[in-house]
Amino acid sequence: MTAFVGVALTAIGPSDLAAQSADNPGVILMPPPIYQQIPTRIRHSPSTAAPIPSAAISGPAARNETAVPDRVPSPEHETHLVPPMGTAYSMAPGIDQNWGPTDSVLLPEQVDLRDHLPTPGKQSQNDCVAWAVAYSTYSCQISQERRRKPTFAGDHFSPEYVYDQISSNGEGLTVLQAIDFLKLNGCASRANLDQSNRPVSPRAAVEANTFRLLENTRAGNLDEIKQYLHEGYPVILVVRMETEFRSDASDGSPYRWSSDSAAEVNHHAVTAVGYDDQKRSLRLMNSWGTQWKDQGFCWASYDNFDSIDVSQWCAEAHVLRIKDHAPYEAWMVKTDSAGPVNPFAPPPPLIRRRFLLKNDRKVYENGHVISPSSWKVDDLVCNNKNLFLLARDQTVYQLKDAASGASWSHLSRDPLAGKKVCMMAAADSQPLHALTEDQNLYQFKAASATWSPVSLPSNDSKPIDLRTVNQKLRVITDKGTVYQRKTDGQWGEQTQLAP
Repeated sequence: MTAFVGVALTAIGPSDLAAQSADNPGVILMPPPIYQQIPTRIRHSPSTAAPIPSAAISGPAARNETAVPDRVPSPEHETHLVPPMGTAYSMAPGIDQNWGPTDSVLLPEQVDLRDHLPTPGKQSQNDCVAWAVAYSTYSCQISQERRRKPTFAGDHFSPEYVYDQISSNGEGLTVLQAIDFLKLNGCASRANLDQSNRPVSPRAAVEANTFRLLENTRAGNLDEIKQYLHEGYPVILVVRMETEFRSDASDGSPYRWSSDSAAEVNHHAVTAVGYDDQKRSLRLMNSWGTQWKDQGFCWASYDNFDSIDVSQWCAEAHVLRIKDHAPYEAWMVKTDSAGPVNPFAPPPPLIRRRFLLKNDRKVYENGHVISPSSWKVDDLVCNNKNLFLLARDQTVYQLKDAASGASWSHLSRDPLAGKKVCMMAAADSQPLHALTEDQNLYQFKAASATWSPVSLPSNDSKPIDLRTVNQKLRVITDKGTVYQRKTDGQWGEQTQLAP
């Protein structure tokens, strides 16, 4: 998996922050030597090493294509071109792009991430950085994992959660301050905190801890910005706040910056959420309300991004990775014994099976493709007994081993028949769970090969997120409540962070 690298904020001295705060009330610019330490896309070195976990590792995924036969030909009779591990694919719905320094993908003429974005909001504090990282970037990437447009307050991530905890006397932030905070604490949704200067509840802290920032990098140029957007990653831009840019009015043409010699330059954080080669422009999402420009968005000319530098219109360009992407692994670890354990004999050996969902959207075991050649696989999870996959049409399958090769059993039967599965999770001895597009949660009973609905303790909330955290199944509701599955199969609300 391609590595992002973060840089510690401690490298920026207090005098630097104080001096920059006076000139830049919206965003405090990072000292250029510190900003330049954050790697760009081209400086990444792929990391392929992975430890063997105690059981399954899984990640989220995508949508829309037709499923095919249950039977898979024996892999040795087929030839498969395996992409290099240094290349990875975004797990966003319908997005199958390359990732990494050796990309040779032909970018489309247009990319638009607005299907995964909430309606632009309006900041009321000096918190544009928090709006760009939380409300725009977090909401967009988590929406991709959830495979639907952000609808509920629990889908909209809270700028207040970020800004109110790390700002000092209402001053602006460096983007790196927000990055360091998010890596340590994560981000809560507006279901838990939607107004400024309110105390952070334990429930909000638990929700935020579920969504920690994984890694970060910077975009070194316009081409890299477009590649990240193509993969479903919004790009946070620190730009100059010129008079024309501040104005709500728009004449329909892309914004172009003209160099000036103003002694005092204020900066502002916005988010690039698309591009259009015909317009030769990036689409930007702002935090100044829907009355600004084009319903809270605007086009900015490619000419503004000839270079990304403090002397130019765009001083910094940051990319945060919250969502998962292929390639990733799932491990099945089980005992090589079906009978009871003999306490007087050595323990039976463990069988470890490693499955890999690669960037060609096929499932591999021991270097062989075990998923049907015409399928695109969007998610892969397993417990200590079974491997499950989510196909592009958002239906679930279970691996069935046979002497003649792998076969797959279609599991989207009643009560899941006709429903789209948005997320699924399994871990260790815990059964497969699936979350459907209509916010219903189901458990698969392997012994009877049937699904049963799962009821959470509260009936006035809807499950909108399902994932594995530290080998525990976790559900988040539209109210921002976090429930975790206990060993007895019951679901209990998580009310505080584990020590």
